[in-house]
Amino acid sequence: MPGERGAGRAVLRAAVAGQRRRVVTASLLGMGHQACEVLVPVVIGLVIDEAGVADDQRGGAGGRGGDDVIQWRGL
Repeated sequence: MPGERGAGRAVLRAAVAGQRRRVVTASLLGMGHQACEVLVPVVIGLVIDEAGVADDQRGGAGGRGGDDVIQWRGL
């Protein structure tokens, strides 16, 4: 049985080594995807903050300032 485990590793290592370029490309794309997924809440927060600033500069809806933006944050 111990020899079978070593044989399995050898097969896997040979398969990955034969596709090295594709494995590296897939890994880099996967990391890029994860990085973008992490930034989604940051971008949403920036958009909300910019909407609040723009709303405050206009005097707000009905003179309430940024109250409507704060209500949306509560959702």
